[in-house]
Amino acid sequence: GSSKRSRKRRSSSGSSSGDSAIATNAPLSFPKAFSYVQFDNGALLGMSAGSSSGINILDMVNVYKLKKEPIPELIAIHYTSRMLLHLETLHCIGKILHNDVKPDNWVVSGKNGVDVTLVDFGRSVDLSKAGKGNHLSVLFTGNEAAQDMACPAMRNEEPWCFETDAYGVSASSFLLLYGFHLDIVETADSKWTPTKKLRRYWEASLWTRIFQDLINATSDEIPALMRAIRKEFDEYLDEGNRRSHVQALLAHQQTLLPTSK
Repeated sequence: GSSKRSRKRRSSSGSSSGDSAIATNAPLSFPKAFSYVQFDNGALLGMSAGSSSGINILDMVNVYKLKKEPIPELIAIHYTSRMLLHLETLHCIGKILHNDVKPDNWVVSGKNGVDVTLVDFGRSVDLSKAGKGNHLSVLFTGNEAAQDMACPAMRNEEPWCFETDAYGVSASSFLLLYGFHLDIVETADSKWTPTKKLRRYWEASLWTRIFQDLINATSDEIPALMRAIRKEFDEYLDEGNRRSHVQALLAHQQTLLPTSK
């Protein structure tokens, strides 16, 4: 069998994520819960739609493939920044673990598809209720992931929490960038890495942060790391006229995407 990676857990008090650290310069959209019905064998949670079209990241990738166009790397960087900010806010302010982050649970939203909104909270966890006063210290055991979406901690049969959402956003970014799904393998030094290498002309310094650092981070490291990586992506986008270029690419993308599924 594969060797088990030693996962030294530091106290989360040193990397606690305060509300003031969350970027608020761009509004975020989250679905609103409007009903909840409890049954003996489960429950039904009703939430508002994340977008008018219902087009998700997987749909978007397939549309680009039909048009024989790759998704521009700048679009992948932009959406990755937005996904990281959504999760940063959900974890640190909402104190919620989504627990089912994957490409088809991010729907395109906002004017000209400027944003992506996370939907399907049926497996989410209110960490403020699960922990003993500190939502950042909650850990779970067992493999709760959808097919092929297990984070390294689950694969190693180790305790996990934020790792599952971190792996989900990494897999979503990977699909945007490569056009196919993420597959990872364990290396000789007990780290996990994608089976496909980055192309030489991509922004390796950014993507390594997602596909190496974030995938291999432990739950106590992830809130601060996710914020740091998101800031690096934002700083890249803020240079020169990249934000304007993103807007032009999004306007073109709107001509490709259907108005509804």
